[in-house]
Amino acid sequence: MKRSEISSNTGLLFTSLLLIVASTQVVLAASSIQTDDGMVPYTEYTPSAYTLEPSEVAEIRARVLRKCAIRSTGRDEQLPWYFNYEFGQELVAAGDTQRGLDALILAANQRQTSQRNSRMYGMWYTNYLPYYRIAQAHSQLGNWACAMDAIRLSNQNTEFTRSDRGYEAYSDLQKMIQLNAQPDT
Repeated sequence: MKRSEISSNTGLLFTSLLLIVASTQVVLAASSIQTDDGMVPYTEYTPSAYTLEPSEVAEIRARVLRKCAIRSTGRDEQLPWYFNYEFGQELVAAGDTQRGLDALILAANQRQTSQRNSRMYGMWYTNYLPYYRIAQAHSQLGNWACAMDAIRLSNQNTEFTRSDRGYEAYSDLQKMIQLNAQPDT
């Protein structure tokens, strides 16, 4: 193996380890949190397996860094909320829902307030709807109790109103979560 291949593989391994440590820290840091109504917090769950190879994750990460005009190679916790939000959405779209969820939770921890038409970078605006995205990811992973808490926070932060584009999908997700989060009787 050439020195450059070893260096490249070491870098990918290091990036993967950082993501694992970051996701573990997010879950552990929130493990003592309880919601007022006794619900399971969206941050308390047993992580699922990652599905993408480290090289694929590194490729997506590099693409999102470029998209966000970030030159840093620092840890994800040190990067702006909008990087983690975009990174999370990209990972979920690529099929690695668990890593995507980890990044979305990190974004929500960095910036807790949802906002439509939120300025991300330069003239780039997006609808920052972290709790809705977290609810979607938890639903895909079958974490229904966590999805219920995330959709509760989405409602609390008024991430959607009836006149918003995507409201029907939001409403359908909410119904699916309520149906699946019900305890068996």
